[in-house]
Amino acid sequence: DYDAYRRELRAKMLEAIGSLPERTPLNFRTVRSFDKGAYRVEHVTFESMPGLVVPANLFVPTDSAYRAPYPAVVMSCGHGRKDGEIYRRACVDVVRRGMVVLMFEPYEQGERVQYPQYNCCQNHNLIGLKAMLLGSSMAALRIWDGMRAIDCVQALPYVDKARIGYMGNSGGGTMTSLMEAVDGRIVA
Repeated sequence: DYDAYRRELRAKMLEAIGSLPERTPLNFRTVRSFDKGAYRVEHVTFESMPGLVVPANLFVPTDSAYRAPYPAVVMSCGHGRKDGEIYRRACVDVVRRGMVVLMFEPYEQGERVQYPQYNCCQNHNLIGLKAMLLGSSMAALRIWDGMRAIDCVQALPYVDKARIGYMGNSGGGTMTSLMEAVDGRIVA
């Protein structure tokens, strides 16, 4: 019954937010890596759409108590930078429990800021208005980044593709609810 409900909810949601783009190559790359003892942090990028680079941090367990394939969690930030203490602490807590975590930067925050004279909420509204002219929405763009982040972790050879979770804080908590509705790969 839940799967049927989820399919119905997904259809309603996609009707409300506009269509999602086609999947294109992720062009995933590691920029640099830091050893933190029981885990490593990789600064990575991927393209959610051609030419639209999404910066992210990838946390990978290195503690010998855990073995691949690891479960993975995608972390969605709220209205703050991905290098914020609250987000980093959540990722470290998860990676220390033997899971891979990919935390990506939302539009108009941190490294993705294009209009620094506005705060991120004002910028989200600006992008949303422009997206509406093209038949899309800010929600669709954010959801698409989340789906592409899941594509990234599933492409990693050391991740268990059947054990993908999603989490977030503040606006990222809202994203978690939206992602659960639209992406059936999320199991936690």
